[in-house]
Amino acid sequence: MALATDLMGVGMPQQQASLVGTQIISVNAAGTTQGGATALTAATDGNVDYIVTPASSQQGVRLPTNAPIGTVVSIYPTAGTPLITIYPASGQTLNILSADTGIAMTSANKNAVAKRISQTNWRVFFSGAS
Repeated sequence: MALATDLMGVGMPQQQASLVGTQIISVNAAGTTQGGATALTAATDGNVDYIVTPASSQQGVRLPTNAPIGTVVSIYPTAGTPLITIYPASGQTLNILSADTGIAMTSANKNAVAKRISQTNWRVFFSGAS
């Protein structure tokens, strides 16, 4: 998918580019609990693809609190990294789990896509080799 800034560079209006474009951001995972996980920021220029590097297994990232409903956050571990845990923001849920419960990626070869479907819930989908 094209970056929103690239779409604006060819004449697409900013508001439209933000809806269909994406950003790519590199972050380091941290902590092994929801409170210690690296907080991901809400998209300010379209949806966001995060390249995530954890220092040790099961370090995590926390989905944004203030992302609009419909926001898509993609999480791509760096090659050969230990496993990552994805947490919702405080008081929110992932899939049908209890509030504040994280989902561990089952393989370093997997990627995750999270979509905010309500004020309190995200749906997380995994893809890639097992």
